[in-house]
Amino acid sequence: MADSITMFLAKTSKMEGELRNLERNTVKVAALAVKTSVTAQMAAAGVKDGKLRGIGKKGARVGVRYDITGKTALVRATGPFHLIERDTRAHRIPKQRGARARKRVVVIPGVGVRAYADHPGTKGKHPWAKGVAAAIPVQEKAQGVALGQALARAYR
Repeated sequence: MADSITMFLAKTSKMEGELRNLERNTVKVAALAVKTSVTAQMAAAGVKDGKLRGIGKKGARVGVRYDITGKTALVRATGPFHLIERDTRAHRIPKQRGARARKRVVVIPGVGVRAYADHPGTKGKHPWAKGVAAAIPVQEKAQGVALGQALARAYR
């Protein structure tokens, strides 16, 4: 009887260490699940190789990153992510002035060179919102699996 109590206490103290590791590991799993899901939604929204086409000469880099601090993770978008996440209103792109004006003119395909361009606006594709919503069940399942593995390791 005393032997089984001693074994139980030893396994319970081992479980304490497993739970400390479990907290950090589940935060990592959740952050990675969100990043992976949002990245997949970005690809569905038309982002190829982490570049948002049509912005600048080579395309603007957009992505997702996470930083883990203690028991929390901060998952955030990088680059001009708002351009694919949200709608943009119709607006006028004015003529460039100064020394750069000679190099940068507004060229509208099929129309020619103009002093300004009227941009019709864009409809947001919402990859962040869709990706986070899709990641919730995945990360909950992964956290459950991690808890089961921690219990199995502690109480063998």
